[in-house]
Amino acid sequence: MRPGDINYDEKFKQRVIKESESGLSPTEIAKKFGISRTSVYRWLSRRDDLSRKQVSGRPMSLTQDEINQFLAYMQHGALNFGFESDLWTGPRIKLLVKKKLNKNLHRATIHRMLTESHYSFKKAEVRWAEASKKSQVEWISNIIPEIKSWVKKNKAVLYFMDESIIQLTPCQGKTWSPVGQTQIIKRTSKRGKVCAISALSASQNLLFSLQKENFNGASVVEFLKQIKRKHPNRKIAIVMDNAACHKSKQVRDFLNSSQITAYYLPPYSPEFNPDEKVWNHLKSCELLAHHETTLDGLQKLASRKMHSMARRPKLLRGLFMRCEIAKYFTQNVP
Repeated sequence: MRPGDINYDEKFKQRVIKESESGLSPTEIAKKFGISRTSVYRWLSRRDDLSRKQVSGRPMSLTQDEINQFLAYMQHGALNFGFESDLWTGPRIKLLVKKKLNKNLHRATIHRMLTESHYSFKKAEVRWAEASKKSQVEWISNIIPEIKSWVKKNKAVLYFMDESIIQLTPCQGKTWSPVGQTQIIKRTSKRGKVCAISALSASQNLLFSLQKENFNGASVVEFLKQIKRKHPNRKIAIVMDNAACHKSKQVRDFLNSSQITAYYLPPYSPEFNPDEKVWNHLKSCELLAHHETTLDGLQKLASRKMHSMARRPKLLRGLFMRCEIAKYFTQNVP
């Protein structure tokens, strides 16, 4: 996120002004707080106004120690306090403050308390309950160094591979419309899917294949051959999940006879695969609210969008960097 995308509160701006009074230059202040020099200069020009500005309304009834105590409660998830899910909402937070601290807070006070504590209201990411934290830690500690060492030793190309399903029924987005008037967007009631497979490299290469049938060992081998044709004189490392088609006899035989080495992710760990971000972006952005009504039309549209994504290295790098393990593969990887 760029510094200009953040709405800093008045207390933060006053801290910046105090740093300038201690003798630091605007450049040094910007570096210290991770903000732009333009913001520092702008706030310094409004020094008198920011110093006089006071927050309206009654002071918060919670002390800073009570706020810290409450934020510590929130780290454990709402399920631990008798709620039906782990989502923290305004009413739940109000109930917990009343129960634990015997204080009644207005929803505006709760919002101010959380924003000043650098919290934001966001969509949570899903993790499989069956995943083994121990296996994931061991994979990061043992397998990642092995992958990086093999890639460096053989000057190989590293790809992360994954399959997905593109539904004829699209993800529906939001749109502006007059207040009180429901906005209608038509879509097909037909059921159908296009099966897709792709591979994303740390060096911003994206390869893909689309078909109407489910992927099996033979079709996975054909895609591996496609990757090999892209790099005919290079060794290749493929990181993928434990799907049955990835470990079929056809795939094993092909890997043994080629210059492709396969590494398998820990079970139930899609967050370790950067290629998952490719499919998330395709469905939630590129194909959002698409109007295709046939599988042929959907396949052509998806192919066109994937080709467009493959020609945008900045987008591919951004998708790769969103993955939890991207930091391990962004240096010295061909």
